[in-house]
Amino acid sequence: MNDDIEYVRRSKNRTHIMKSLDEFPKIPSELAEATVISRQHTSHGLKELSDRDLVVCLNPEEQRGRIYRLTEKGEKVLEEVLKKR
Repeated sequence: MNDDIEYVRRSKNRTHIMKSLDEFPKIPSELAEATVISRQHTSHGLKELSDRDLVVCLNPEEQRGRIYRLTEKGEKVLEEVLKKR
């Protein structure tokens, strides 16, 4: 888990995305708006976080309006990231 904590901490975008998802599940456009990160960077960040099992798509069969939330692992990692600030 320490690798994941450091991975998230190395990127402001990943940290902002995870903090925003901690409030409630969102679609990428909502995340982009809430974090002031471009949609392209938001989508890239979600892919990276998903590959590490820190976020999950709740409706992967959808082409548009995919909803993302933190996984249990993602919640624990975010908690540790925020402690180290």
